[in-house]
Amino acid sequence: MSHGLDEAAGKIPAELKRRLDRLESTVAGDARYGHTRDVLVTHRGEPVLALDRGRGTGEDLVDTYSITKSVVATLVGIALDDGAIRSLDEPVSRFLQGVRHRYTLRHLLTMTAGTETGGEWDIDAVMARASGWVDWILAAPARREPGETFAYDNGSTHVLGAAVAAAVGMPLSELAADHLFEPLEIETFEWPRDPDGRCYGFGHLRLRPRDLAKLGELYLADGAFRGRRVVSRSFVEAATQPSTAGGPPEGSAYGLLWWVGAEPRRHFFAEGYAGQSLTVISDLELVAVTIGDEQSLRPGWRNARHAVLDAFGR
Repeated sequence: MSHGLDEAAGKIPAELKRRLDRLESTVAGDARYGHTRDVLVTHRGEPVLALDRGRGTGEDLVDTYSITKSVVATLVGIALDDGAIRSLDEPVSRFLQGVRHRYTLRHLLTMTAGTETGGEWDIDAVMARASGWVDWILAAPARREPGETFAYDNGSTHVLGAAVAAAVGMPLSELAADHLFEPLEIETFEWPRDPDGRCYGFGHLRLRPRDLAKLGELYLADGAFRGRRVVSRSFVEAATQPSTAGGPPEGSAYGLLWWVGAEPRRHFFAEGYAGQSLTVISDLELVAVTIGDEQSLRPGWRNARHAVLDAFGR
């Protein structure tokens, strides 16, 4: 394992260096983090730790899994700023045909759509269908009133992505390339599409770890990146404040496709399967990315986001 930042080590404040050393030691010594292949930490926009466990290179595109949802949220904010979306409280039926439910964009962003998420509407079952993913998800039975109850919902984020694409008149990948990735100086990415040509809204966007960190830096700077406004401060604030008490699988409060944590210090984060995470600790001006290797998962594995919080808690 190597951090590869020896030249910068002398410039890192002693307390920050102590916490970084603790993080490195924890990831190396705790078998629950054995699947972790990369940990990248930036402080005030500068890299201060880059752990590489020899399972790839910094140039590799990695599957972000559900961190994709927080990218979709950002695209919603951009479409809102541009006027393609007038309000988060607009009904989804304004953008898509065949909507049976009274849910709004906000309901999808907060995972309070109230529709069935299991069985035939579990995302793995949906992905097994030859076509018509969005139409099938739109046909899911209602289980609760929209806005009533949080329930983690991959399907509704795919519907949200389709609604945003319809609102702006282009695929999510094109919207992202022009209005998010270009200002973040992200040149390479891969965004898979469903059989009907719609970019996945729920997961599997592929980015480099260092480019994933830029999304965290964007939110740390209230929607600006290196002095350039990308998404409004008001949207960033709304996205990273609790909208609901949340629940499984992370057991944290939920904003707008971002999780919000209070312990051991306030932070917000995006998390994906196999150990992928993006954590922002605003009062420390710190962003942390963890990348896991799905093939190395073992019983009892834990997302290295927890090691980050252990190192940087009070």
